[in-house]
Amino acid sequence: MNGRKGMGCATPGPRETGEGPIRWRSPRPGHRSAGFTLVELLVAAVIGTVLMGAVYQVLVSNQRISGVQREQVVAHQTVRAGLDLLAQELREVSASGGDLLVLGGDSVAFRAFRAHGVVCAVAADGATSIRVMPLGRPFADEEQLYVFADDDPETAVDDAWFSSITQSAGTLGAVTCGADNRAAQRIMPGLSATQLLRVRPGATVRSWERVRYGMVVRNGESFLMRQVQGQAAAPLVGPLEPGVGLVFDYLDAIGNETAAAAQVARVQITLRTMSEARTEAGQQVRDSLTTSVFLRN
Repeated sequence: MNGRKGMGCATPGPRETGEGPIRWRSPRPGHRSAGFTLVELLVAAVIGTVLMGAVYQVLVSNQRISGVQREQVVAHQTVRAGLDLLAQELREVSASGGDLLVLGGDSVAFRAFRAHGVVCAVAADGATSIRVMPLGRPFADEEQLYVFADDDPETAVDDAWFSSITQSAGTLGAVTCGADNRAAQRIMPGLSATQLLRVRPGATVRSWERVRYGMVVRNGESFLMRQVQGQAAAPLVGPLEPGVGLVFDYLDAIGNETAAAAQVARVQITLRTMSEARTEAGQQVRDSLTTSVFLRN
């Protein structure tokens, strides 16, 4: 002690050290703490939902439009493929030569030619044989044939087509024709010796088969079909509109409709397809195409 009253070591109190109990102060008026209120969160959620719904509708609409366009392209390709195949065979048909067999509103039957050749020798390998140079694929056994006969080259009055069935068709190249030894076939055409006397070198030989085009129903849907005589109908393209999916119109040389097979100069074909896909209006996707085929003279 130094003798001074009241002097000594004293521990500072809370006020002097700044220590003391922790006190929370309420925010001042007009002051906001960080974060979102519940109302703001709800408004943001609603706006986000609306935007997501709009985006979803756009995506669904675009997908539907893309699907419809894809089906339209497929329908158009289907129509084109069917018409191309049918037209290709019809162009080889001669109405005046009797190739049109049946004229129907939704079907047609005709002789479809398969092989074509030229006679280069008659009876060179037997009294009832001919040598033929094929212009394309060789002839085959048991094919239906047309052999051109011409007694007098100076007139067409005696011209004729002999109809027969090939009894045998030899291997191409087993016999030859001409000074240059071109590959030929030895054919037994099924004609008599008397008939072959009217066949001259240079005569045309054709093989053919009876073909019918029409509509066939498979699993409740209509299809364009092709049927070779003696075989089952083969669906080609479809589905087609029921009842009106395939329409044939037969026109003569001046464009008038005709029911006489020998007078038909042009065949107008209309093909209509349909799909299970639907437009935004709820209608099935459809397509149609009309083409005209001029027959061989």
